[in-house]
Amino acid sequence: MSTTRSDDLRVSISDYHASNSQYDSMLSSICCMVNTGRLTEYDSVLEKDWTVVLNELKPEGRTMNDYNTKKRYGNENRSALMSILVCNPPLEVVKTLVELGGENTVTEVGNCGFNAIHYACWGNASLEVITYLLEIGGRDAVLQPSLRGGANPLHNACLRYKSNSLPDVIRLLIKVGGLDVITATDNNDETPLHSLLLCHELKVDGIVTILDEWYKLKNNRDTTETFNPDEDPAVIVKFNKSFKETIRQILKTPYDARNQILQTQFMKEYLTDRFIETLPLAILFMDLYIQIMTVCVFSLFINPNSPNTIDSTAIHAILIICLIWRLSREMLQVVTTSLGAYLSDSSNWFDLVQSVLIILTICTNLDNPLSTAFHQVLILATFFSWFELMLELHNFVYDLALFVVAMIKILKRLQNFFITTLISISAFAHVYYIAGPNEAEICNNSDEYTTKEEFNSVGGFTCTRLKAYEYSFFNLFAFEISSGVPPLIPFVYACFMLILLLNIIIAVICKEFDDVVNESELTFWSDRLVIVNELGIFSGILPSTFTEIPKSKNSILESSDEGDKRIDMDRFLDNTIWDNITEEDATFLHWWYGKNNETPSRVVRLNFFFRKSKFKDIFVPTNVFENVLLGYKRSHRATKFEKVMVFPFSIIVMAAFNTAYAIVLISGCVTFGLLWPESMKKRLFTVKSEEKKRIIPDEEKNSKKITETLKDISSKMKDDDNDLKEMIKKILEKNNDEIKKEIKDEIKRLVLRE
Repeated sequence: MSTTRSDDLRVSISDYHASNSQYDSMLSSICCMVNTGRLTEYDSVLEKDWTVVLNELKPEGRTMNDYNTKKRYGNENRSALMSILVCNPPLEVVKTLVELGGENTVTEVGNCGFNAIHYACWGNASLEVITYLLEIGGRDAVLQPSLRGGANPLHNACLRYKSNSLPDVIRLLIKVGGLDVITATDNNDETPLHSLLLCHELKVDGIVTILDEWYKLKNNRDTTETFNPDEDPAVIVKFNKSFKETIRQILKTPYDARNQILQTQFMKEYLTDRFIETLPLAILFMDLYIQIMTVCVFSLFINPNSPNTIDSTAIHAILIICLIWRLSREMLQVVTTSLGAYLSDSSNWFDLVQSVLIILTICTNLDNPLSTAFHQVLILATFFSWFELMLELHNFVYDLALFVVAMIKILKRLQNFFITTLISISAFAHVYYIAGPNEAEICNNSDEYTTKEEFNSVGGFTCTRLKAYEYSFFNLFAFEISSGVPPLIPFVYACFMLILLLNIIIAVICKEFDDVVNESELTFWSDRLVIVNELGIFSGILPSTFTEIPKSKNSILESSDEGDKRIDMDRFLDNTIWDNITEEDATFLHWWYGKNNETPSRVVRLNFFFRKSKFKDIFVPTNVFENVLLGYKRSHRATKFEKVMVFPFSIIVMAAFNTAYAIVLISGCVTFGLLWPESMKKRLFTVKSEEKKRIIPDEEKNSKKITETLKDISSKMKDDDNDLKEMIKKILEKNNDEIKKEIKDEIKRLVLRE
């Protein structure tokens, strides 16, 4: 609020207070203006006005009963504390009102169901005021839903809080309310996160804060154990519906904001968990297999130069199946997203082109000699089938996805280069046409030349504009001198194309590659979000027993791999692992790391190794397996004789586990992922964080933290310095009083002696 606006407001409050004698205090006047709508959360009150209020509340002998007649505030259902919290009061005023009225003034609710914390979040109260109210109100006050809208204080903060302190306010409310306050839905079946996504001015920092805090809580076993997995099914259905709408709302956010949201660890884990569920994964595998069938048809089954390897009826049947599946998937995408978003996705255009090419192929009689036109269709269809296969594979392989998306993005950025190239070709084509020999003998007797190259070598390509265009286009990066045109023209054309344009495109690609790769990582998660949203529609069509999107709150709230993490037995363990080990595992680990000398049995050792050791030590057994088998601790290094003894067992273990892995992998591919265990799917499709790409951001973050720490230290030193000065002052005052007293006593003693 500007100073001018504040000054006008101060005059307004003073005039209102002076003209309404029944309001005998500035507090009454401010509260009345709040409750009548003349003073809102968008206005501010000067510090001098609050000083007047504070002085009114301070006199001894007065209690809050003197101010608790709610009729005096323009609303019988709002106390003084509720009213002033709308206009961001100082902490001292709030504390005084609570001390006079009692702590129940923080938790009591008005006719709309708002308590003091609701009003504080609504009115953009300072962080210190909200902290103070939370210390008094606690969890129950934070979880209090309003009567009209069902909103808790976190809903209010997400909707109304405008200050830069919003992330800190969200952290405070979540710290007190836990997962319950995050997952609470209002009467519109919207969580606080959904409320943030619906704001006109998108508060990305608040959204990221909620997701980060949610991720911390869902990985805290003590927190998630408070949730009952057998809770009311209606509550589960309501929450699941709300969360799916939240995911759909994320799709509607602007590109930059969506990328920040999808970079949170919560969203990455959520999208991966939904991606590997039975139904979505089966549909994606079906997409892949349909595309493989399409590739086989165009590349292997159809032969334009000899009889087809497969009967044409069978080829048509396969193509019809592929077309029906492809069109069904396109219709599903149209239904689950807006038409604009569908058309803006370049991959959808490739899908449509391939569908058209399949239709043209189906309409052709493959048993008759193929026309030249169909040769062109077959060429395009074959190319698009392989390109589409790469697009399908990029849904499964992260590194391939980065390459594919980067390639598409670079091609988009080179559109200006393509336009420049076409203009250059046109320019030189016309130059060739004008500079040509224009001899009727050459142009009219083209049949006398045995080859096209011979005809062009004497300048025949300059006879017509069309031939000049054709020659310029097909000799784009070639250097050929024709006797029919001045040699300087092809030389300039070659230099312009080979040296200038070709080097420009190389420079552009090199410069843009890093940025494009980073964008491609973000696009990968956006694509996965689209897939999860698209395939999630089946959960509303098929029975809940068939789908898993998701089954309960805990599927979102709890960490799915908690307690199933494998450890690197060749390194020291983190304290968090030691804190969570079972008694059974503790016996082995204490021996393995030298905390006791009682060697477990070979069965116990091997059992722990296969259950908990990293897969790298199982699929390719190394010194960890050698020590476990021989009964040595972690630090032991086997001798050559011991290695020779263990070698056959290492070979057996490596062969057995790699064979089993290959069998499971192949069987899962054949069964659309159904036979893959959950841990295997998670390992296959979980994307590891790219730490190397975050070096610079981390350095900036660390620099920011250091700066903030130095500011905190400086502030603390100033506070300590002020405290020290105050202490010295008190000591000096005390000493002065003592000296004065001693002098007076001495004077009295001297007077009495005389």
